[in-house]
Amino acid sequence: MKTTKRLLAVLLAAVLLCVGVPLAANAATIVDSGYCGGEGDGTNLSWTLDSEGLFTISGVGPMEDYGAVYENGVYHTLAPWRTYEESLAVAVIQSGVTTIGRCAFRGCTSLTCLTIPDSVTSMGVGSFDGCSKLKRINISDFTAWCKMNKTYTFDTGYSLFLNGTEVKYIEIPKNDTSVESYAFRYCSSLISVTIPDSVTRIGGDAFLNCTSLARVIIGDNVTEIGDFAFLNCESLASVAIPNSVKYIDECAFYKCMALTSVMIGNGIKSIGNSAFSWCSKLKDVYYSGSEEDWNAIRVKAGNESLTNATIHYNYQHEHTAGTPARENEQPATCTVAASYEAVTYCTICSEELSRETVYEGEPDSNNHAAQTYTTPSTCAENGFTITICTRCGETLSKEILPRLDHNWTSEVTQNPTCTAQGVKTYTCADCGETYTEPVDVLAHEWDAGKMTKEPSCTEAGEMTYTCATGGETRTEPIDKLDHEIVLIAGKAASCTEPGLTDGWQCKMCKKWFAEQQEIPALDHDPQIGKVVEPTCTEPGYTPFICTRCGETVSKTDPTDALGHNPKPVYTWADDDSTVTATMVCTRCDKTGMTETAEVKPEVTVKPTCSTEGELTLIAAFNNKSFYGQTKT
Repeated sequence: MKTTKRLLAVLLAAVLLCVGVPLAANAATIVDSGYCGGEGDGTNLSWTLDSEGLFTISGVGPMEDYGAVYENGVYHTLAPWRTYEESLAVAVIQSGVTTIGRCAFRGCTSLTCLTIPDSVTSMGVGSFDGCSKLKRINISDFTAWCKMNKTYTFDTGYSLFLNGTEVKYIEIPKNDTSVESYAFRYCSSLISVTIPDSVTRIGGDAFLNCTSLARVIIGDNVTEIGDFAFLNCESLASVAIPNSVKYIDECAFYKCMALTSVMIGNGIKSIGNSAFSWCSKLKDVYYSGSEEDWNAIRVKAGNESLTNATIHYNYQHEHTAGTPARENEQPATCTVAASYEAVTYCTICSEELSRETVYEGEPDSNNHAAQTYTTPSTCAENGFTITICTRCGETLSKEILPRLDHNWTSEVTQNPTCTAQGVKTYTCADCGETYTEPVDVLAHEWDAGKMTKEPSCTEAGEMTYTCATGGETRTEPIDKLDHEIVLIAGKAASCTEPGLTDGWQCKMCKKWFAEQQEIPALDHDPQIGKVVEPTCTEPGYTPFICTRCGETVSKTDPTDALGHNPKPVYTWADDDSTVTATMVCTRCDKTGMTETAEVKPEVTVKPTCSTEGELTLIAAFNNKSFYGQTKT
């Protein structure tokens, strides 16, 4: 009994997840996980399965292909999650995955819901065979779904949901040139399909077992309807095949049990084996060609339902309105009554002739479009959960949530010292509220000390210690030094200055322990020296010189200075353009006045044809002390 309840709980959670209803946080735990990638070592994709039956594949690239084993009349996947076939309820393939491997979920009999992203381009053969409870497939891109390779992927009916809305009425994308084979195979939610003129071929199995499909509009450029394309479309009552179609392939409309009429264009060339087999209600065939043209069509075996029907040759189509169908039924809401669309189709070609919205009854005051919003609590304010109807705006419920505890973080904002307390500030990381606490005074941490006053032989020194924590200081004395007594050497007395005896004095404080005594000066000891002859500027004399110090003590017998004896000296320039005259003393070489004269050439002897002439260079000075100079 407990096992049954557990299984029901898992299935209920899976259904809620599939339709987008959030579950309580932390409701599920991971049961198993691994890798399933098809590239390299397989780590490009990973899988997880949680305790609620949610199976997730994430990563980038293709998935590995798997085999299957036949046991007890059923095929089972050989994928790593095989042991969870009966608990794997919801499969979510995340964006980035590009393929679903062969037989990946084959025989997963508990799988009810599948979500496939637009990144998937191919699903392997048999990937969802035997998933007998698979009823819902979620997609986000219809065009991607149409192009996706789905060869023999599904073997049970499912409903397709595009972004949460069930897909019932579709139009193939206008730029597509074909409806891919297996495109909507076993899609039981389809009611109506419109195929645009861009399409030229309807692929095999394209709408096989679309049991709710009631109407198909085929575009005017389709040339071929593939094998089994509409097999077992048991709700299809009529179909119009345009003139462009040349080939209706094998079993194309096999077992369309509700089919009563077919309109066939005159372009048809071949109708494959059993194309209309088991169409037991088929009564009328409307053919746009002649009877002769009809007889030329190659109708293969198994088409008795077609050939036994009444053939209407040269048919010119006129719409025949059928009974209006109820479509897009909407329940009554708090603001609008229940409604449906009454749609009238042509009973022969299935073309829509009219569409009208019909309202029934009154609005349902209890059918709200409830949307729940949650404002989370903080440590400063209470949060709340409120449910509001998005249609009428009514508040349906409101729950006040308890405040959260503060999320305190701490930081010393003022460091303590050895003389004053510090401050530690606590701040809530969520709301910013703060409070403070004192931090105890620190003990002094004295350094090794620094000599702030050096000791001498007359005064004690001082050592100052500083606290590394608070910067406080203390001092200790340093003992006085001993005197350092040194010899102060004396000096001998000279002729003019007294001398000193040796003395003893402290080198540091300069205190005398034996003072120096003065020695009187000696006076000069003069003797006659060598006579000094007079010069041009200085007089001559006889000196008396001290024998001890060499100083001239006195001078006798003075003689007058001789005075200068100037004579002119003439200097010719190297190019003989000027002559400089300078007065120079013959005794001391001192120079006096000077003058530079320009040289003027003068022909003193004219040249002849047989003798050379003579040129005399003449320099004349303004100063009468200089004589004119010549050069020939």
